[in-house]
Order: sequence, then C-alpha cells, then structure tokens
Amino acid sequence: RRDTDLSTTENEPHSIYGIDRWGMDLVSVLPNGELGLKNPLKPDAPIASLPMIIRGLHERGIHVPMLLRVSSFLDHGIRTLNESFGQAIKRVKYRGEYRGVFPVKVNQQAQVIDRIVEFGRPYSYGLEAGSKPELVIALAHHLAKDALIVCNGVKDAEFIRLAILSRKLGFNTVIVLESAKELDTVLAVMEDLDEEPLLGVRVKLTHRIGGNWAESSGDRSSFGMHTDQLVEVVDRLKAAGYLHCLKLQHSHLGSQIPDVNDVRRAADEACRYFVELSAEGVPLTHLDLGGGLGIDYTGEKSATENSINYSVAEYCDNVVETVAYAMDAAGLEHPTLVTESGRAVVATSSMLIFNVLEATLYDASSAPAPDPEDHHLVSDLAAISGYLGVKRLQECLNDALYYRNELRALFRRGYIDLRQMARAEKIY
Repeated sequence: RRDTDLSTTENEPHSIYGIDRWGMDLVSVLPNGELGLKNPLKPDAPIASLPMIIRGLHERGIHVPMLLRVSSFLDHGIRTLNESFGQAIKRVKYRGEYRGVFPVKVNQQAQVIDRIVEFGRPYSYGLEAGSKPELVIALAHHLAKDALIVCNGVKDAEFIRLAILSRKLGFNTVIVLESAKELDTVLAVMEDLDEEPLLGVRVKLTHRIGGNWAESSGDRSSFGMHTDQLVEVVDRLKAAGYLHCLKLQHSHLGSQIPDVNDVRRAADEACRYFVELSAEGVPLTHLDLGGGLGIDYTGEKSATENSINYSVAEYCDNVVETVAYAMDAAGLEHPTLVTESGRAVVATSSMLIFNVLEATLYDASSAPAPDPEDHHLVSDLAAISGYLGVKRLQECLNDALYYRNELRALFRRGYIDLRQMARAEKIY
C-alpha cells in the first residue's frame, strides 16, 4: 500500500478474498465476518449464514466433511442458461428454438438429476446420455414433452435397442452416430425391431480451443467423424432409404472454453457442415454444439485456463448470432439449437465443507528480548526495529533479508546453534 491508512474498505473480506469477483453474486460476507449464502431467486431474502447452517447440521448429527448442495443455486443456473438463450433468440430474431440437455456424466447423483429435471421442465430441458446406465437414468424421469434425450458415446446393440424402443414411450431420443462402424449396428437393430430412430451425426471440428481441455477439441478429439467418414454415412443412409431419419448434427465445441472468440469460430465451422449436409439432402432440424460454456473460477474475467472472458449472456448471443447469420446466408431455416452445458449448470450449486485442522503462519506475535550472548548478526537483525519507518521500508527489508540469509549460511556451516537460528527466524 502507498499509504498507512488501514481503515479503508479495501481491507474488508470482500476485497481480501475477492468474493465480488468470483462469487457470481451467490455468496457474500456478513457484518460479523461469516460467509453468507444469497438466494438468487429472491434477491430481497435475508442472507443465510453458512457457519450457522453447518452448526445446525452438526446438531442433527451431520458432521463435516460434507458436500452441501444449494437447490436455489442449481435452479438459478438452469434459469440463467435457458433465459439467456431465450433473450438472445428474441434479440437476433432467430426463427428457431433452444433445447438444452444436461450431460448425466457430469453429476449422476439421483437428487441432482431429479432437481435438474424439475427445474428444467418449464424450458423443455433434457438430458444427455453417454452410456447405457445414463440412458436408463434419463428414461426414469418425467421429462417435458418437447425435451430431448441425446445419446452420445460408443454404443452397442443393447444401448441402441433401448434408445429406439424409448420412442414408443414418448421420449425424443436421438442416437448420435459417432463412427461409420456404429451405423452397422444401428441398421441391424432397426431391421430387427422394424422401427425407425431419430438419428444424429457427430462431426469433428478442426478448430482447437484453448484452456485445460484443448485436447477435447480439434482433429485428435476422441469422438466424432472426419469429413470422409461423414460422407460415407450420408451415402449409406441414402442407399438404405433412411436419410430422412438424420435430424441432428452434433459438433462438440470443447470444454471450459476460456475465449469467447473460440466459441464463435467453432460454431461458425459447425454451421459450414450443417449447410453442406443440407445441400446433400440431409433433412437436419437440430444443431447440437455440445459443451464449452465455462465458469470464471478465479474472477479474472480473462481468457486464461481457470477463467473466461465472457458472460453466459454473451456466450448465448455469440452462438445464436453466428448460427443465424450462417443460415440466412445459405437460405436455410434456422435449426433448433442444442447445447450440452454441464459445469456451467451444476458446478456452482455445491460446496465441499471440511474442518481446518491447522494453519501455517508466516509471522510472529512478538520478538525475543535482546540477549548479550546473541551472535552480532542476530543483534543487528533485532536492531532494525529501531529505525523501521515508512520512509525506510525498503532499506529495512534489504537489511533483514541480508542478516537472515547470512545467519542461515552460518547455521548450515555449524557456526551458530539451533536456538540462535530459532531466535533469528522469530525476529525476522
């Protein structure tokens, strides 16, 4: 600090811990210094003390460590995503709808999925299943009539059979083809059941995003087809007379995308595939842009690994605007937009609570009194307090570092003992 006034608001907990930067207006600091939980659905409601909640749980026999979930935070996450897309669609005059799905793999806890389905029902919010158990979880829930179940990942015949038969129960289940080989299994099950599925196709985008999960994007991503495989699948569906079943294009943008411009570039590339597939006669109606919507964990608001340089609203605006422009330029109808946001919906709704057993401090409450038996460097170190002042701060720091480092060197060489070194460290 450039001044000596320590009474300003810069030293309040909000500033010290950066809560205003990373807290997303979900947490605050109460006047007594305790962390408080805000209700984003009721801004005027009293802020709940987190320590008081924990004490109440302890009285009921529930002790830390514990995972505390806040249902209003989860509800807020679902509302924010869906309403932000709704506002972007209205602003851009987009002529399609938004149908988000939550990836079950992100959190498979029954109470979490139950709440997601409940809170998402007004928005026809669906689920994404990447395995047979996840599909069973999805089918066990009463989804809204227009909600989707998007089936991703490697699928065997049993998985595909379950997905196709679920349509008889009224579910809008889409089987996303991950490879040309997977089409063999789908066609075989279709012939056996004499039922037609809703199909999607996953296309690998060449654009690589930045951040911790860059490997989940680009040519070397684990799932999806390259262009030559995509053309093969389209030709085979045409030949078999099932091209009309292919309704959805899936293109995963990435995970925890830090830079919003990567979102726009990847969405633009996905639109190129959508336009070209439409020109091939594929009757696509849905464009699934996968995950990517990130969280600003650090509050930096920058395109770094643990932060993002955009808001949820800006993400939605970029996606809707990019797709609208591409479809208008190609003279195509605007498709139903689908995203598979996981962390952005659920990550902020839970917190791990545990006891702090001990803290490491790097200062001392007091310095030892001078002793005539002290080494002269220990005495010199102690004497710094006599001329310590604002105008000589740098000089005092330089002197303290020098004396401390010299004493450490003497200790390593055996010229001063353990107690002398301990006195020096405490004085420093």
